[in-house]
Amino acid sequence: MILLECSIRAALIASAVALVVRGLRIANAQARHMAWCGVLAAMLLLPAFSAWGQKIIVRVLPVVAEAPATDPLISAPSQNVEQSGPPVMKSPPTPVDEPSRHFPWGRKVLFATYLFGTGLLLIRLLLGSVRAASLLRRAIPEHGFVSSAECACPVTVGWRRPVVVLPSSWRRWPRAELDAVLVHERQHARWRDPLIQWFATLNRCIFWFHPLAWWLERKLAALAEEACDAAALACGHDPRDYSEYLLNQARAIQQAGARIGMPGTAMGRGELSERIRRVLERQPNAPLSHRRAMFATVLCAVTITVFTACQLDRVENAAPGQPTMNELMHRAADSNRQYQDQEKALMERARTLTPDEARQLLTKLKENPQDVSAYWTLVRYYEHKANVEDLDALRLWYIEHQPGGKVWPGNINPSLDRTGYNQGKALWLIQVKQLGAAPEIYQRTADFLEGGDKPLAEEILHTGQKLYPNDTRWASALGRHYAQALLGSGEPVTEFNVFRFVSVQEAQSPYAKSVRARLAQSSDVSVLARTAQYLLSWCNPFGTGGRDTGFDAIAFARMYIDRALSIEPDSELARVIKLRLTEVELNRRGEQLAGMSRAELGRVSDSDRILLTLGLMRKAWIQQKPYDAAAKAHELLELADHNPNDALYGDAVFEANMVVGKIALRQGDKKAAARYLLTAADTPGSGRIRRGEFDMNLPRALVDWGQRSAVAQCLDRMAPKTVRSRQFQDWAAEIRKGINPDLIPTFSAQGCAQDPC
Repeated sequence: MILLECSIRAALIASAVALVVRGLRIANAQARHMAWCGVLAAMLLLPAFSAWGQKIIVRVLPVVAEAPATDPLISAPSQNVEQSGPPVMKSPPTPVDEPSRHFPWGRKVLFATYLFGTGLLLIRLLLGSVRAASLLRRAIPEHGFVSSAECACPVTVGWRRPVVVLPSSWRRWPRAELDAVLVHERQHARWRDPLIQWFATLNRCIFWFHPLAWWLERKLAALAEEACDAAALACGHDPRDYSEYLLNQARAIQQAGARIGMPGTAMGRGELSERIRRVLERQPNAPLSHRRAMFATVLCAVTITVFTACQLDRVENAAPGQPTMNELMHRAADSNRQYQDQEKALMERARTLTPDEARQLLTKLKENPQDVSAYWTLVRYYEHKANVEDLDALRLWYIEHQPGGKVWPGNINPSLDRTGYNQGKALWLIQVKQLGAAPEIYQRTADFLEGGDKPLAEEILHTGQKLYPNDTRWASALGRHYAQALLGSGEPVTEFNVFRFVSVQEAQSPYAKSVRARLAQSSDVSVLARTAQYLLSWCNPFGTGGRDTGFDAIAFARMYIDRALSIEPDSELARVIKLRLTEVELNRRGEQLAGMSRAELGRVSDSDRILLTLGLMRKAWIQQKPYDAAAKAHELLELADHNPNDALYGDAVFEANMVVGKIALRQGDKKAAARYLLTAADTPGSGRIRRGEFDMNLPRALVDWGQRSAVAQCLDRMAPKTVRSRQFQDWAAEIRKGINPDLIPTFSAQGCAQDPC
């Protein structure tokens, strides 16, 4: 990728210099030679500068509206990048390298082809350099000159102190021809043309795939010969005689069969007919004036510097009127803040309600029972006053009059109000016995019964499942019910999915034991998977996985998910939940490793080292320590390379590339960030990709930075590997159309958008 970018820049540099030379009508061969030497120097330095040099970003297309990236460590693209340069970190991490892992096979073939061609040409250059050195060692000094029988024509070789080597036939040359030859070749030596030609050949070895490299080598050789011919004519040699000298050298080369195959400058090189035409026409090699030479030098230097230092930035715009990804993120945050503000205002209003206002609000609510705001205001008022009696009376009214409405009546805690609970139970049982009761009635009845009669709650769910077998809610509802029974919840889950208290007696009750026995023999894959799913989601409030109640939630979740997969190995839901289970178990092991001493860590396996390093990388990134995160990311990639069969291999490579990609973007190198994103997308076997649970900050930021194609490719590559395949494909299609979709992940398995996964 770097060489491809350098090739484009080199072509731009050469075009700009050609325009300067032509625009200023520079005819002096030596001046043109110097200008193209500048192009050669820039082309040789471009790979190193592109990798490590500081660059100025220059946009070649209109820029999209940009805003600070969503991640706290990703800076916003500057609105005046040309003046300010890329964003700088306070403590810069290690330089970002090209992603070297998991290249697609096509890139590997291209890279191997490039190395093969470069290797062949470098060997040829090395052999030529060795031959030139050998020629100088064997050359015979005589009469103040150096000659060799291996030369067909005069040649100048050597870098530090170039030497003119004459053919052994020089003794038979007329004095005028020898003088012309020496003037020509000594001019080559004075201008260090052999060294320039060696660098031109080296440049051709590096950029052998680029026509400019081959053309530049020939152009520099031709200009060098033209300049030296002009120098010889300036010494008073007759053009016709000098043309005859050139023909003599050409005949000698033709008789010898070939030129010397080594770096150097020979008088017989170049287009002979063009050189003779130029000599005979006596075109003067007019020197440049000092002012014009300075102007041309400055203009060429500025041109070369600009195209070398500037990073061309082709921004891919969003469609007109599209919000940026950052704006979409802020909309979600604003929506959440609005909800919090509404809840805060609701609580404030509830605290300030007078008893008379509460009675009036209750009267209005019974007239308009679907007024959600009024309902929750009254509920918060009763909670604030600790008025359990009136709160439960409100819930009983809703159960009797609006059991299936928009307002969820809520549950009554039997330990606080047994009488109210029994009344509610009787009312719900009347509702489910009515002809044509909707599925919502069965589910709400079961939820209400969770706190005081779990066996009856299960019976109600099974009844609803029989009456509405095509409704998809039952597996999730039963899994939720069984998880509560096994973990020993003393009352049903609240609207925030948080247990209020845990009862050891409930967890060890005969019903809980009967649930364990039935699940151990169950063949319902969906119920087994959902039960494991809820056990994983709710194990944290119970200490170490629920073992405080005598029940190891993690162990039972594994038993149920393994049973589900033994019955239906291709169950997508079970496979995704098993990936989540594996991560929970690894997190447990990671906590153990974090508490070990350095001596103990020295004895752990490579698998544990990967797990520990992955945890440390995540921690460093969360704590906004990019230097430490980068170091751990590179360490993690090294460990993963040596352990490709490890269970965490996919997650390690995926997350490490995502972290280093964010750091590259933080440094202002969005092209490198995009390459890391694509490398992460190519990761095989990542559990995070499979579940669709990973940080979308990097692709979101890259969309706003104009790298839409890279993000679309990333989503396309990940789509076949995730349960959210269709969503990823839709996102990729929208991005290519210029639409900015909200890439915030839902962290849900397929078909359970509201369920905890």
